[in-house]
Amino acid sequence: MVAELLKIAPDNPKLNLYVVNVYLAYGYPDLAFEYYEKRRDLLKGRAVSALSTMLNDALERGDEKRALFLLGEIEAHFKRPGHMPYETSSLQFYRIRYLRYLIKNGRNGEAAKRASSWLEDFLRDVEKERDNPFWKNKRYSEEQRKRMKRYYFDLSFPYAALQLLELRNTALAAAGGDEDLYAPLFERMKPILAMLDDDNYGVTALYYLFRAYNSLAAVAKAKGDKEKEAAFRKKGREYYDRYRKIIEENRKKREEAAKKAAAKKKESGAKEDEKSSAK
Repeated sequence: MVAELLKIAPDNPKLNLYVVNVYLAYGYPDLAFEYYEKRRDLLKGRAVSALSTMLNDALERGDEKRALFLLGEIEAHFKRPGHMPYETSSLQFYRIRYLRYLIKNGRNGEAAKRASSWLEDFLRDVEKERDNPFWKNKRYSEEQRKRMKRYYFDLSFPYAALQLLELRNTALAAAGGDEDLYAPLFERMKPILAMLDDDNYGVTALYYLFRAYNSLAAVAKAKGDKEKEAAFRKKGREYYDRYRKIIEENRKKREEAAKKAAAKKKESGAKEDEKSSAK
């Protein structure tokens, strides 16, 4: 059916992307990749989900040449003109997949070098985000834009930087580096800590701090420092428990509000029935 439709509309991007996704769905990543290469100009900027799946497959099979090509395609998408601020953070989590691959294969020096380069690139991109046209979007009020900007620059971007730092410093520790590998992570945690009292994003800050202390614990583990690893995990757990407590309290509040609304609706319906009966 797809083949027949392609005869009618061979340059339809949705149909061509569907072909790539069908190959992936039925377990043919090589055919998906070959088709993507053939229709690359047509599919650029539309196939991030498919590229992500193919990237995972390439890394699992150790096809590094293909993985780097796919990562380049993903980077081009997230760095395109007109991208959204969140995409600058999203890109880092694709890069992290490749860094984990290098570390898993004992290539710690290479992982540390590449992570350092990507971190510098990311921090430059973060500064560029201050001039993103998104911040002038009239769809949102000035107050909304202000809140969102604080979320990105004090939470999302620092968190993404922390993830890159974790892998860079884990790799450095595994390679025998003797520098202070904790201080850079603590430095990146400062804006997140400052968000704890924020009414809109304080809960998110708690979760990010939990993950940040897990990053510190991972570095300590790579250094063979069991005492620090345990202390960092304990601190992270404290933040996680605070996070879960608030999430649970909010869930109960929502349930209670829903019960009250249902009871009020039921009471209102009963009164209407009484009025109808009286007539």
